[in-house]
Amino acid sequence: MRKTSFNNRSGQALLLSVMVIGGVLLGASAIAGLLMTYQVRQTNDVINSTKAFFAADAGVEHETYDIANAAPAPTFSNGAAVTSSQALVGQDIIVRAEGTAGGAVRALESQITAATSSPTPTPQITAFSVSGNANLVTSPCSGSCPYHSGNPDPKAPVPSPALMTLTWASQDATSCTGGSSPAAVWSTTALSGSQGIDIGGQVPPITLTLTCSNGGISASTSTTVYFIP
Repeated sequence: MRKTSFNNRSGQALLLSVMVIGGVLLGASAIAGLLMTYQVRQTNDVINSTKAFFAADAGVEHETYDIANAAPAPTFSNGAAVTSSQALVGQDIIVRAEGTAGGAVRALESQITAATSSPTPTPQITAFSVSGNANLVTSPCSGSCPYHSGNPDPKAPVPSPALMTLTWASQDATSCTGGSSPAAVWSTTALSGSQGIDIGGQVPPITLTLTCSNGGISASTSTTVYFIP
């Protein structure tokens, strides 16, 4: 009787051990399967999220380009899709795109601000005159008028000295170039000034010119000097 009882207890213990070990293995397998499912799902989520992000980025690029150039909406061969829009808010353009792929949604927004620049000021020549010699005038004499005493020839050189003062000024200019005809009389690159010059020995009339510029905009003026004795 004692031997039979011992054998029965040994069989029960073995059966219980097998059941416990089987339960542990089954639980471990279930947990491993669950973790594997989560990992696969997470991998798919990352892939879909990446697809959705790049679809949204393509939508923003499309809307930005479409502001100035009409273009068809982007399409994708990986199952992603995008919806995009643009709206004017004050002086800014708000571009928004939403990409989707496999349940993942990613949105991007871009704000485009128009560059503002001050217009280039228009240069002006505010002064350009000659003075300092009563025999030097800026309008021709009327009728028969000799250029100097004793020689009525209008092509005769002006006797020296024939001094005068040239005054010039500019506004909103970045550069000025002044010259004369004949060329030996006067030249300058100053934006403003007052300079004494001598036209003695030159054949009148003497033309003085000034051009001042700012960027691609320029202003010019000229005056012609005659000699009256």
